[in-house]
Amino acid sequence: MSDVWMERPNLKGLPVVNCPAGYRIRTYRRGDAAAWTDIQREADRLNVFSDRTFADQFPGDELTRQERIFFVEDPAGLPVGTVAAWYLDAPSDPCGVIHWLAVLPAQQRKGLGRALMAHALTVMATMHQRAVLSTDSARPEALALYRSFGFAPR
Repeated sequence: MSDVWMERPNLKGLPVVNCPAGYRIRTYRRGDAAAWTDIQREADRLNVFSDRTFADQFPGDELTRQERIFFVEDPAGLPVGTVAAWYLDAPSDPCGVIHWLAVLPAQQRKGLGRALMAHALTVMATMHQRAVLSTDSARPEALALYRSFGFAPR
């Protein structure tokens, strides 16, 4: 296993991907840190998530979180996936970061990850000129998803 950094050199010509019927994407709400942590813990077997991980990964104010963190909800309104359109050094940096994409295992292979990626990149295009992300070589499905959105290894 090793880190793989990928880049999309511009945010033009982004694919449009809708959620499957009954699912919807919404923005972060105050108190969603617990849902984010639960999704990550269940979906990501390569990392360990403490109760502080969310705050460590998404420093700043609630408004920034509301603008940049997204959840996909199932037909019952429960969060089942998440992604962030984050940033490297500053919100005004020309480069955005796709950060912590995860979908609960029971909800995978329904197109939710694709819908989250498309949504995050569309929002990111209003704030940044290009995008990067980091993943692991032990995640072939993630690598294929990112390549399908125009990301290439750096």
